[in-house]
Amino acid sequence: MIPSAVRLAAARTPLIKFLGPRSALKQVHHEATRHPSAPKDAEYPLKTGPIGKVASSSSSSSSSQQVTKTAGPHGASRTVLDFAELPNRYRHPQLTEAEIEAVEAGGATMIY
Repeated sequence: MIPSAVRLAAARTPLIKFLGPRSALKQVHHEATRHPSAPKDAEYPLKTGPIGKVASSSSSSSSSQQVTKTAGPHGASRTVLDFAELPNRYRHPQLTEAEIEAVEAGGATMIY
C-alpha cells in the first residue's frame, strides 16, 4: 500500500491531551483572601470605592501649602501634596523651543 493512504485510513489522535470532564476539576473559590506575602496587620477583605478627600492645612509647616488627607484602600490616611507645589528638583524640566520643534518634526532632523 501507499504510505499516505495507510496514514489517512488510520484513526486520528489529537496532539492535545484532555484532562477529562470539567466536573472532575478542582473547584476554585473566588473569594477575596489575603496574599501570602501581604502584611499581617492589613484589613481584609479590602475596601474598594472612591477615595474620600478631607482638605486641611498643615499646622507644622510655616508655608501656605495645601495639604490633602486621603483615605487609602486599607483605611490608613496619607498626606498628599499638589504637583504644582513641589520643589523644582521634582518637576519635569522645561522643554526648549528646539526640543519642541524636534519632537514635532519626528526627531530625525536634530543632530546631537
